[in-house]
Parts: sequence; structure tokens; C-alpha cells
Amino acid sequence: MTATVVLYATSCAATVKAKSDISRIKNLLDAKRVQYEEVDLSMEPHRREAMLAGSEGLSKLPQLHVNGRLVGGADDIQEFEDWGELDAYLAGKTQEEILAAVTAAAAGFAAATPETTAAAVPAAAAAAASAAAAVAAPAAAAVVTAAAVASGAAEVEPTEPAVPEPEPAIPQAAASAAEAPVAAEQPAAAEQPAAAEQLKAEAQPAEQQAEQEQQEEPAAQLQQEEQEEKETAAAEATAAAAARAADAALLPPGSLGPRGTPVATAELPSLEAFWRNYMSTDTPVVVMGAMEDWPALTRWCDPAYLVAVAGPRTVPVEVGEHYLAEGWGQQLMTLQQFVERHIAPGAAGTQGGTQGGTQGGSGSPGGSGGQGGGPRGGQQHEGEPQQGSEEEGHTEAVPKQQSVHQQPEQQEPPPPQQPAQHEAQQRTSLAAGRGYLAQHPLFDQIPSLAADIREPPYCVLGEGEVQSINAWFGPPGTVTPLHTDPHPNLLCQAAGRKYVRLYSPAHTQAMYPHAEGMHTNTGQVDVDEPDHERHPLFAAAPFQDCVLEPGHMLFIPPGWWHYVKSTTVSFSVSFWWR
Repeated sequence: MTATVVLYATSCAATVKAKSDISRIKNLLDAKRVQYEEVDLSMEPHRREAMLAGSEGLSKLPQLHVNGRLVGGADDIQEFEDWGELDAYLAGKTQEEILAAVTAAAAGFAAATPETTAAAVPAAAAAAASAAAAVAAPAAAAVVTAAAVASGAAEVEPTEPAVPEPEPAIPQAAASAAEAPVAAEQPAAAEQPAAAEQLKAEAQPAEQQAEQEQQEEPAAQLQQEEQEEKETAAAEATAAAAARAADAALLPPGSLGPRGTPVATAELPSLEAFWRNYMSTDTPVVVMGAMEDWPALTRWCDPAYLVAVAGPRTVPVEVGEHYLAEGWGQQLMTLQQFVERHIAPGAAGTQGGTQGGTQGGSGSPGGSGGQGGGPRGGQQHEGEPQQGSEEEGHTEAVPKQQSVHQQPEQQEPPPPQQPAQHEAQQRTSLAAGRGYLAQHPLFDQIPSLAADIREPPYCVLGEGEVQSINAWFGPPGTVTPLHTDPHPNLLCQAAGRKYVRLYSPAHTQAMYPHAEGMHTNTGQVDVDEPDHERHPLFAAAPFQDCVLEPGHMLFIPPGWWHYVKSTTVSFSVSFWWR
């Protein structure tokens, strides 16, 4: 009976290795002309249960199954092929059957080995004895000949060339002459091993020293590398501590402490794992390692690059604390003007500086990604006059709820303020003049910047239709108030740092959403300065929070309330999809 071979794979492999593993198994099966079924779990998710049943719960792809049982992944299959066992597996034999066959073969080999060895040893010994005899024979003959010549007592047949018989008149001299070379040869032969031993003894210290140096060199190099790693780790820890200290001055009360829970993290999960563990369960997660191929990670740290690429392009800039605050408005200006007014001054003199580069916003507070509807992008209504006019690429806008007055008459100087009152007024003044390029489809407008980003692979899940891709670029302290979004959102941090706090939809009542108007998806609570008398439920609402670093990708499930605040000059990209 032919075995049933099934390859469980996916057409949406999230990593290059996963794609390579699938190809390796298919090429090997094709080379063996094996008939198999390939199951694409991204297209047939209902087949996952059969795979898990045959693999005892193992979910990593790809997997090769034979007769409903797991054989292994790509590395396992290649190992079985190298050991000559793959054909047996593909024929439907179990691991126990294959192991029994291998054991029997090994036992048969072991049984045959003693006889072969017993026969081979005498033969080898005889050959060695013959060789030794052949070597020793000429030496023995030479000794006999010399003795015969010296004593004259032995009859030795002459060999060619013939040796003349010694003269009778000088037998004693001949004996002495024959003995002298032999006696001279004996010390010389004894001196040769001694000289060799002496040379060897002299060479040993040099060899030992060289060997010791060879051993010490990697050890010294390893020690140096360890020291450099320690210094790097210490420098990173110091920088991280300084960053946390800078962040702490900007974060709302209770942030990153025992009141909240850290957002879960995952190192480049597969599409299947992302869907199973996070998307299908509406669980926030910070994905690591999914933005390593973004050129933006190295380019957008420098505002000069952004000016060089898109400086003359006109963009809408929000000016004010946030879209719910008094005096908030929008201005049109070039990207270069935005950088010069709001990014460069912030980078030079605002707390948080440009450490970590640039960073940006969150998901939209309303509507559909800033494209028609919602506080951002939909604030300007039909029939309402445009605030400001564009002249020579420079646009000034009058903030809402503010009018232009003539120069006021001189008045008496106001009384001196208390320090706390002055500090609060200064913060309000700084926030009122803060600019934020928020929720803007910048990448449709400037394709050269679009080339610096990559659509996350997880956007293929669900219906796989991206709704909007928006830019969020601003100085430290830019805020997006507490709000919800209707779609899954991947907030990708390209540069800088950003604090995000999330509340489950189960606690919507504690967010005190606006009852009517265009802000029904926005809470009334000011997370930075909550009014517990007006909003008593908010203090007890549990939350998750995190600080996004460059290369982090935060998944915000639809309906989750989130508050976002940049702690440095910042640039991020949000992907909405369904």
C-alpha cells in the first residue's frame, strides 16, 4: 500500500528561512519522485487540527507527515536523507521499525568483525616480521663479513666484487685495522641518538613557548572582547537610564509602574503564531525584529535627510497641545519649515532632544486613518473658511478660538506668579506652540519616503486589505489623546521613542467617551492630569503600557483605547488594515 505523504506549509511565510525550508523539502521530494499533497494552511486553516494531531501539538512550519504522523521539518528530512533513512520513512515505516532495522544491521556487522580481525592480525604480523627480517638481513651479513675479515677464521665465499684474501704477513695489522672502524662506528652510532635528544630538548622550549603563545593569544583576545562587551553594556545601560529619566519628566502619572502591566513582546512571530496568539484574541503585542529591512531606521534619524528628500513639499501641521485643546489649529507649511520651526529647535533645546532620533504618532483617533472623517483630516468642515492663506510656499494659520487684535495699550505689569503656577503656564505655552505632522498620508505624496518603509507581513491576515498608511512626525511632548480605532493597527517606530498606554474595550465606561459629536471615539479623561472627581472610574481601570524604541512594531487591536506621547523627536508609521 502506498504511503500518504503530506507537506504542511504556508504561502505567507514570514521569514526567509521558512520559505527556504519549504523549498528544500519540496525539492527533495520532487527529486525522489514522491507523490505528496502540499497543504497551504494560510488558505486552508481548517487543516491545522489534523497537523497538530499528527505532530502532538507542534505548530512550526513546514512539516512533513507520512500516514498522518510527523516525520520532521526541513533539517530533520535532510538528516534522514544523509543517513539513508528517508526512503524508509517515505515508504510508511515507523521510527521503531527503522530503528530495529538499523540495530539488526549493526549487530550483524559486529558479529562479523571478530573473525575478520582474527584472520587479519596474523597476516599483518607475518608481513611485519618478513619486512623486519628483510631489513635486518643486510646488516647481519655486513657484521659477519667484518668479523670474518678481522679474524680470518671464517670461510666466506667472495661476492662480486671479490674481496682479496689478507696477506699472511700482516694478520695482526689487518685485525687492528678492521677493529678500528668498528670501534669508531660504535661511539658515532651512540652519539646520534644523544644529539637528536639534545636537539629535541632544545626545540621543546621553543615549541612549548609557541604553543603557549597560541593558547594565550585567543584567551587574551577573548578577554579583550569580553571587556569591550562589558563596556558597551555599561554604556547602553547608562544611556537607557538617562533616556528613562528624560522620559519620566514627560510621562503621565503611574506610567511604567506597578499600576500597569507591560505590553507583551514577541521576537518576529510567524504569521500563524501572530494570528493565533494576538490577532485572533485581540491581544496587544510589541513585535521585535520585523523592521530590520527598513532603510528608514538609519535615514530618518537625521532631519536633514527628510529636508533633502521632501523639504519643498507642503504638509498640514497641527499646532497646539492636541486636537481637543483650546487654541488647537492646523497650518500648511513646507516640510523644511516644519523641521526648522518645530523639530530643530526641539532637538536643540527641548527635553528629550534628538536622542534616539525621530519618532511619531499612533493610530487615528477617529474616522478611517485620516482619510475622510475623524478629528484629524476631517476637522475642516464644508463652508468653513480656510484658516490662513498660502503665499510663496509659506502659510500662516490663525488658531481656532483665537482672533487677531491690535497692539494692546500698555498696562501695569502683572504681580509675580508662584513657581508652580509659572511652571504650569510655561508648559501650556510650550504645548500651545508645538507642531505635529500627524496622521498624514505622506507616503502617497512623497514616493521617495515610501521607499524607506516596508509593509508588515502581518497585514495579509484577516481580509488582508490595507486601509491607510500614515506618518506621525513631531518634537518631544506631542500627544494623541485617549481614543479607539475601528481597525487593526500596527504602529511602527522608525526613530526615537514613544510612550503608549492601552486600555481594554471592557473598560470603555471608565474612559468617559464623548456622548455625541465627532469625538465619540475619544475619551474625556486627560491622562496627563486626570480629574478623579469628574472621572472616578478612571483611576481603577487596569492598563498596559510600553515605550517603543526604533524597530519596534506595536499591534493595537481594534476597539482598544490608547493614549500616545512622544518622549523625543519622533517619527513613526501606522498601518491600518482589515
